[in-house]
Amino acid sequence: MRKYHLKDDRYTRVECKEWLRLGEIVSEQLTEGSITKGLRIGELLPLFELLRAFARQKRRWEGDDTQEAYINHWTRFLFAFEANISMKGVDLEARENERRAINCDIFCYAIQWIRLLLNTFADCELPTAADNQLVGDVMRKKFALMLECQKSLIYTIKKVGEYPLPHMESSGRKEVIIHGEGGQILKKTPPTKRPVDVGTEENDVVTVHDADVILNDEEQNMEQEDEAGDAGKENAKVDADIGNTKAAIKLQPNEMAEHPTIRKRKSDCKRKLVDVNRVLSYFSPFRLVTVIRLIQLLPKKRKQTTFLLENLQKILEVVLPKKEKKVAPWMAYSEIPLGDMPVDHGDSKLVWRLISSVLPVLFSILDGSVQYFRSLMDTSTLDDRLKRDYFHQMAALLRASLCVLKDIFKCREVAKPQSSRDEACETEKSKRARFERRKYVMELIEKAMLDVDAVRDIGGEEDAEISVLNYLIKVADVIPSLDCAVELLDVFSAMEGVPDGQRLQIARAALSFLRKEWLDEGGNPLKGADLNRAVAMILYLYIRLRRESKRLLAIQWIITNKVAELVPDEERRRSKISHMEECIDSELGTEEEHAHFCCFTKGTFSSVYKVLFHSLNETVKTLSMNAIERSTLKLDEFFLQWKQAASCFCLLTLMIRIKDLRNSSVLLCAAREGRIFLHSFSSKSSFLHLLTAEKRFAKYAAGANSVMKTVQIGNRSLQNISVYAKTSKCIVLLKLLPELRAASEMFIRAVHSVMIGVDCDDAFQIGLLKSRNLDGEEMKGPEESLSDEEEGKSSDVDDAKENKRGGSQN
Repeated sequence: MRKYHLKDDRYTRVECKEWLRLGEIVSEQLTEGSITKGLRIGELLPLFELLRAFARQKRRWEGDDTQEAYINHWTRFLFAFEANISMKGVDLEARENERRAINCDIFCYAIQWIRLLLNTFADCELPTAADNQLVGDVMRKKFALMLECQKSLIYTIKKVGEYPLPHMESSGRKEVIIHGEGGQILKKTPPTKRPVDVGTEENDVVTVHDADVILNDEEQNMEQEDEAGDAGKENAKVDADIGNTKAAIKLQPNEMAEHPTIRKRKSDCKRKLVDVNRVLSYFSPFRLVTVIRLIQLLPKKRKQTTFLLENLQKILEVVLPKKEKKVAPWMAYSEIPLGDMPVDHGDSKLVWRLISSVLPVLFSILDGSVQYFRSLMDTSTLDDRLKRDYFHQMAALLRASLCVLKDIFKCREVAKPQSSRDEACETEKSKRARFERRKYVMELIEKAMLDVDAVRDIGGEEDAEISVLNYLIKVADVIPSLDCAVELLDVFSAMEGVPDGQRLQIARAALSFLRKEWLDEGGNPLKGADLNRAVAMILYLYIRLRRESKRLLAIQWIITNKVAELVPDEERRRSKISHMEECIDSELGTEEEHAHFCCFTKGTFSSVYKVLFHSLNETVKTLSMNAIERSTLKLDEFFLQWKQAASCFCLLTLMIRIKDLRNSSVLLCAAREGRIFLHSFSSKSSFLHLLTAEKRFAKYAAGANSVMKTVQIGNRSLQNISVYAKTSKCIVLLKLLPELRAASEMFIRAVHSVMIGVDCDDAFQIGLLKSRNLDGEEMKGPEESLSDEEEGKSSDVDDAKENKRGGSQN
């Protein structure tokens, strides 16, 4: 850790003789006792805001709106802004937790004070250029000191263990306790409340929103199932604790001293436990104008600019939402972190004026990062730790700039409505305004690109959005990290009116990301939840980037040529995966055909499987006879796509037979998504509707036999999940079995109904489905066979008697 130097020109101005003795005030109050802790310095922040409010109100009363009055308003408070901040009480060499806690207090109040000053003077405009340059210089130094305090605060809290944020105690909120990694802070506890207050605190509920692990519905259900055995014990324990808590109210103070767990439980009612990595969420948030002004002042500072861009992204999620968001009425005021509280950033006109002013700077930051990685194509030269740190900092800067661009392109004021219902409700005036605003944003970025010679000037012959798109396509060649790859594809997905040629280029770029072996900051292969989430996102965006008529082919190609490589040869033959026909995607080259996809591993198989199955069902929903009636799809193309969909369904369901790949999450996905596919296949105006007319039946009967046989192979494999669910007593899977069986029976009845409709009912036979396990082996036990016959009543199509040629003989 670096020491603070009071006269260091990074944080102070030698010309200024005014000093705020912040460190000394905090450390002196701590020696006076914990009851008066933070009162003097805590009063400073609201007092400053109160004085400014009085000054503004006085101007309104006097009706003085002249430029001179405006300037006098700023110069009146400029002394507080210019004053250097003394950190004299900080002892970075301290080893005692009490001394470290004092350091943390000083850091906290310094951060709060600096944020208040930056938010106050961000829109300050003085008459002369020298005065404005002075304001900018002070903002840079104050911001640098704030970042140093934030870094030191996190570092120190990790050493001391638990630390209560001092500036939250006087805000009327719950006491926020920050969790570190070391021992407990040895501090005097605040005065305890009287016993009569115990009853009022009993009903307070603490809600902790600190978990960053996001589980989807399938994984969450499986986790609940796996932990069901422990749930009863925990519930019994909680019930006992609740009973003890209620009984504790009747205890006398001397009796409560003998029950430390009861005393701790009551004290926790006013405490909120937060991880140290979220500590910055509990400081005053920045205004939009503050972040924009600092970005313009600090375009070439890597860490500082990255921090500002991340804050800008959070603000854009509020002021430029993708869709209208409303705070839940039951959300308690005290549960929202201070940094997430609503801030007045101005009206829509001011917001867009600020965003427009920062777009050229944003592109220069993005282009600077791209040029760095373009000059560093060989990463083996990063043998020095400083070079590696610089590389990762530039990667974080690139990712942050892409995130901001994505949020601007996707906001509802410049992007097309996400649903057809919203699009139908959009007026012609708002549609025109949205179009003009998007065009203006793209033209601003294009102008910034021309200023740095990033693109050729072709005299306005090309649309500005296409110019931006072509530049971003070139960025894909130098993407340094998996996070950057995901964000770049997100930006691509926000572009509108992308020509087919560029769509294919972007899709092939997504495949190139899946071929790479990504490394973490330590140089080790990336693995775990971060890799799974990113691979799933890239694969989903790749499928969405393909033309709608080619998406099923893309899914089939991925399954047949890349995911199937995870299956050993012996398992392929046993599970019948090797019998499926080859798939060739004519839009891809030999580079993709022969490449090894490093992102497709046994560890990522579950995520890949879910994306493929979900995308299959998402695409199949658009395959209906209504599309043929609207002349958007031809009969031959309709039949070909259903044939590809059946192959994808069969391959995905056969993969649950592979022991090394399947797990509870995969089986749960197969049961849910498989039921949806069978329902889509059997519904009206879908594939079976193609065979209802005799003329179409005569043309497609032979091919349709193959399609239905393929679907039935997958259906049989799905029904084998029931044996696993019963033997393993998996409650979540058992709940899905009735719906899965119903979908299977509906499929059989739908096929039978079609056969009857064309006078081929003799070509169709129904038989009992034999009980098999997930490996496809027949179960010999009488209990399993009996349970399947009684509960399932499942049906099977006799493949030998199901073909349509036999039907034509009737």
